[in-house]
Parts: sequence; structure tokens; C-alpha cells
Amino acid sequence: MITNDLECECLIIGSGPGGAITASILAEAGCNVLVIEEGRDESGNFLPYSLQEIDRYRYGGVSVSRGNHRVFYLEGSCLGGASEINAALYHRPPVELINQWEKEYCLQDFGTTALEPFFEMNEKELDVKTVPSAVGIGSKIIERGAKNLNWKITETPRMWDYSGNDPQGQRRSMSRSFIPKAKAAGAKFILQTKVRRINFHSDKAYEALCYSSEGKKLKRIRFKHVFICAGAIQTPLLLLNSGLTHNIGKRLKIHLSARLVAGFDEIASNPIEGVPVMQVSEFKPRLTLGGSFSSPAFLASWLAGRPDFAQIMQSPSKLGIFYASIIAEGHGQVRADPFSNDAILSMNTPKNDLLSLGDGMYKLGQMLFAAKAKVIYSSMIGAKDFTSLAEMEPMREDVLSYGVDLSTMHLFASCPMGENLSRCALNSFGRVHGKSNIYVNDASMLPDAPGTNPQALIMALARRNAMYWLKHL
Repeated sequence: MITNDLECECLIIGSGPGGAITASILAEAGCNVLVIEEGRDESGNFLPYSLQEIDRYRYGGVSVSRGNHRVFYLEGSCLGGASEINAALYHRPPVELINQWEKEYCLQDFGTTALEPFFEMNEKELDVKTVPSAVGIGSKIIERGAKNLNWKITETPRMWDYSGNDPQGQRRSMSRSFIPKAKAAGAKFILQTKVRRINFHSDKAYEALCYSSEGKKLKRIRFKHVFICAGAIQTPLLLLNSGLTHNIGKRLKIHLSARLVAGFDEIASNPIEGVPVMQVSEFKPRLTLGGSFSSPAFLASWLAGRPDFAQIMQSPSKLGIFYASIIAEGHGQVRADPFSNDAILSMNTPKNDLLSLGDGMYKLGQMLFAAKAKVIYSSMIGAKDFTSLAEMEPMREDVLSYGVDLSTMHLFASCPMGENLSRCALNSFGRVHGKSNIYVNDASMLPDAPGTNPQALIMALARRNAMYWLKHL
């Protein structure tokens, strides 16, 4: 086994939104920054949400929890992390929720007034804006259904660049924003390398043990400070494998989602649109209704295995994928597999969550039929399809019997931050309690589920924590 020893002032593990912003801010301040990324550079000009992007997901996008009900989840595993595979939707969290967290978790300098400048700086740098022209077909379906029911709707802004020749613009992912800035300021990046363990002298971390993607080449990286930004699953896994356990990986929270395919007599989807930007906000933050990317390839993946698959897919442009998503009351636990040291995610999905999601799916059907859907298809072989809202009523009591797969793209709170030592793994600025120089700066640090896409909040906190660290260095 070959060993390469490296040294740096600041080691950053992970290059997603938390890691990229941390690297950019520290490098621009003159710090010697080294970023370790497990995945590859997949920042080629792929069509967003295409099958080519599957290489950007861990395990090809097929990860599933253990527990009383399986939950499919996604993790980005590439340079830029989840920002390279998501819809770049940008939600500020509800004001009342931020203020509630500040009190409940004893967070310092955390209220909406304290966080405002960090949101503003990121929004300016990432070109956060609504669609400058008319919204797409999927958004118009959501808008029409909600308006016919007198439900509130919201157009979600995106981190999107419309300044080039492409009228559709480009996603402002980390590989197109903060990573180039970090590199220009001198940050170094090592890809296809996974950090397996961090070693300590007393309360101080000093060394990371890393292996190449083939698992044969060992690197020992000495550092003065380390920032773990590997995501809500991989961050607690690394801390656990490094011997840290206090409130680590014990209460992971998610937004629990389910999807259905709706068929219309008219054109219902356009792959160029991407993910619809309109969402039903009538029931937020507890419940969100919206649309997913509905290319023929994605539709086929949802409907594959049905005996009438070929018949349904004769007119893919008249189909669209739509979702209901709730703040789950249940929680998950991240543990290290004792044999492989990989992550094991166990989820507890209580009956209340299933009832809430069933009601959400019923409301989703209500919106789709109000938007003139002719039929709603489930993905499970042999499950019932729906041609009227009345047929969906039983789903409110038994969602799993109606061809619904539970899933999530939003995972967080596996290393919650705050001064409430009975519940929190990190202090108010991301430092691991009881350690002097190891920090977490990603989705793991959120204290709970925000009820909106968490990316805006993660990036604001990452900027805040990095700037706080520089000020108190």
C-alpha cells in the first residue's frame, strides 16, 4: 500500500454547497485550503436531469433505508455535490421556524435578522431570480389546478444564469460558482478520494486517513483545522468512524415524499423546462405539492414493469410526474456497518407520517384533477390507477396499498447545531462539542426539517460559519 503524506492549514471534506462555499471564503481570506472529494468531476455539459447525470449520484441513485417502511433516498457524489443534480430551487426558510429553532436549540446569533446578510450575499453571487419569461408547462398545470381550488401558489426562484446565448440558461451549481472562485484563490482539490477516519490528540484533530476510489492508495493529510461537509449521511458516518458519538447520526430528519404520474389530453411536459418552479404553498410548511422532471426517460423509469407500459408511453409528452412532500415526524439513524464501514440508514416512519402523506397524495390528486388530468398512474405493478378524485379517498388512510414508493431528496439534522447539549452535536457555529478544531458545515448541522428545500439555508449558514471562524481564528 502506497502512502502519500500531505499537509494543509484547512482541510475541507466534501465539495457540495457547504464545502464549496467554505473553501471559497477561506481561500479568498488567504488560508491554505485543500478540498477532498470522493466523486469525480462530472461538470460536463450534460442536459440537466438527464440519464447521463446518474453518474453524479451515489450508487447510481439507488439507495434505500432500512426500517419499518423502506425509503428511497439520493446522495450526490461528484465535484459540486448535490448542487450538480438538484433543481437549483432556492427557498428561504420560514421566519417562524428559524426563530423557533433559535430558542429550542439555544442557538447564538441565529435569528432572521442575524442571518439576513448571509442570504443576501449568496443570492447576489448565485443570480437567484424567478424565471424571466413565462413559466413552463408543468408549472402552468400546477398553477391552473391550484387556482381552480383557490389554493395559494408560489413561484420558487432558482440559482440560474440567463445571461448566455442559451434561452434556457444554466444552473448555477457549485462547479459554476464557488468552486472556480476557490480554485482562483489558491484552493487545491483532490478528487476520487474518500476520507475514512480522522485521528485526534486529546481534543484536537490532526490527521485524516484517505483512500483512493480503488481503495489501494493511502494518503495521510495533516492539518490545523478540518471542516466536514460530506452531507447528512456521510458526515456522521465519518465522525462515527473517527470515534465521535455524542448526538452524532441519531436523529436524522427528512422531507418524506411520494410521486404519481398524471395523464392529460394536452401536452403536459417539456424536458427543456426542467423541474417546475411553481409549488402549492397553501399547506406549507407541513405539506408541499409540486412537479418533478418529466422527460421520457424519467417517465419510463417510474412506469417500468407495468404490463401496459408501452401503451401509456405512446404519448410521453402528455404525461407529467408530480409529488407531495411532508415534514416527517419520524427520524432516522446513521450507523457504520461494522464490516464495510459504509453507512447504514435506518428510518422510523410512524403511522402519523403515512396518514399525513396519504392526505397529501389525496390533495395532489385534487389539484391534478382540477387541472384537467384524465388519469393518474401509480408506479407499482398491479396497483390501482385513478380516473376520479373519489377513487383516491381511501389513500388518505392507507397510502402504501396504492402503489406509492416513499422517497426523499432532503436529508438533514444528523449532527444538529446549538448549545443544547442534550440534543446537539455541534455548537452554534458548527464546531463539534468537546473538540477544538473540527467543524461541520453542511446539511447535517440543521437542527430539524425546514419544510422547504434546504439549500438556501445550508449555504447561508456555511457562509456565516466560515466568516465567524475567520473572525475568531
